Amino acid sequence: MDDYISEKEQIEQVRQWLSENGRSILAGLGLGLALVVGLWYWRPYRDGQLASASEVYSQLLTAVDNRERDKALELAAKLDGFWRTPYATQASLALARLYMEADEPEPAAEQLQKVISAGRDDVLVEIARIRLAKVRLYQKQADAALTVLGNDSGTKFAPLYHEVRGDALLALGRGDEARSEYEQALATLEPGVVDRSVLEMKLNDIAPASPSTAAESGS
Repeated sequence: MDDYISEKEQIEQVRQWLSENGRSILAGLGLGLALVVGLWYWRPYRDGQLASASEVYSQLLTAVDNRERDKALELAAKLDGFWRTPYATQASLALARLYMEADEPEPAAEQLQKVISAGRDDVLVEIARIRLAKVRLYQKQADAALTVLGNDSGTKFAPLYHEVRGDALLALGRGDEARSEYEQALATLEPGVVDRSVLEMKLNDIAPASPSTAAESGS
């Protein structure tokens, strides 16, 4: 009899707990089901978006290569609708190249700054930063180029950072610092990133350090 009462009490406790928490359980089950269904629909949608964006981006690159400015701008505008894909950011890099080939550095700089400000892809941001620094150098704004580069890169782009920083310092007449940057570029060089012969040529073109400077660096 005691066992029966104990079991009855347990059933009542379960009933009471379900009464108090049943809605939360049902809501949780509903949310889980909604997430499963959502993912089931989302993945095909995402894949379709990527495929569509890839096709538009391919057309954009062709337009840029053919210097079809109006068509390139139209396709880039289409890619703005695919902002969840990496192609929208890459479109800005392509447009920057189009503008530079047309000798329009400021619109190119705007496109590159757009990539940097978005910050959606670390690799693309580094590429945009290096290219923007080169644009500023083309505009004879060496100080601005140094500001754009900021801190050193810890990635495979490190040699490019050092090279462009060396170019900027050399433009400012700071040859010894430029030499140091070129040397660091050579020290961190990986195959296929920077042309070693170009770096060595830049380094050789810098006048040797003066005896006083060499003595200071050695002390």
